[in-house]
Amino acid sequence: TSPEDAKANDNASLTIQAFDMEKPEASSTVVLRTLVTPIFYLLWDCDVTEKWINPGESDTFTMRLTNYGNVVGTAQIRVEIQSDLRGWYASLDKEEVMLRGGESTTIKLLVKVPAAALAGQRLVIRTVAETFTMTQKAYIETTAFVNIVHNIEPSVETGEVQVFPGQTAEYIMQVKNDGNGEDKVELGVVSTQPGWVVTFEYTNLEVDRIIVGPRTSKTVAIKVRTPYEAEAGAFPTDLVLRDAGGNDNHVTVMTKVTQIYDIDLKCSQVHQVGT
Repeated sequence: TSPEDAKANDNASLTIQAFDMEKPEASSTVVLRTLVTPIFYLLWDCDVTEKWINPGESDTFTMRLTNYGNVVGTAQIRVEIQSDLRGWYASLDKEEVMLRGGESTTIKLLVKVPAAALAGQRLVIRTVAETFTMTQKAYIETTAFVNIVHNIEPSVETGEVQVFPGQTAEYIMQVKNDGNGEDKVELGVVSTQPGWVVTFEYTNLEVDRIIVGPRTSKTVAIKVRTPYEAEAGAFPTDLVLRDAGGNDNHVTVMTKVTQIYDIDLKCSQVHQVGT
């Protein structure tokens, strides 16, 4: 048995002799010769095989390629894209390496995500190392996932609304999702006047949250109901929209309550002087 660290083409000779115990002159000898077979054996290793990357950004996978054989050899390295996605970019810092027996080298794989990538999309990349004679081949798979980016942009299309006390002011708000994934948006009130009631409606139904798809928008009606004893003047109502990532977006609507003149003059006694 050859040792594990035997070099390629190392050889050894073994002589075996057989003889008669009573007649030693009667003997026979055979010589055995062994030769260590040259092996170029490649294996990949990578500490992190999955990464989450923001749209339009890039990240690097650091991999190790080791020759566990006993002979010097050269390997060519290439990338195979396993996912059917367009616009992604993957490249290696080395396309050919020479390794001695037991030697390792570091290979870096750069992956760039397109700016228009949607949350949750993934790219599976197979990095292949093989000899020029195709007699030895090793591969490793890495996966790049697209992070979700929250970007809710609310805008109120209605300006200041004027109402009489007891009436309801209505505002139209567009909730646009400029992010790359579906987002659940919670609708809330930060502050309003005492006694005022604020509600949100989507498709004529009262809601406290909506779901907006990536790069789409939804129309929400904001209704501010004033009490009959509302004070005259212009007053703000501050609203907040919170996305699934916990980010807050604030909007303000202005409601002007019209002043009503109502004078009631009474007198208990009337005193007249004159003719």
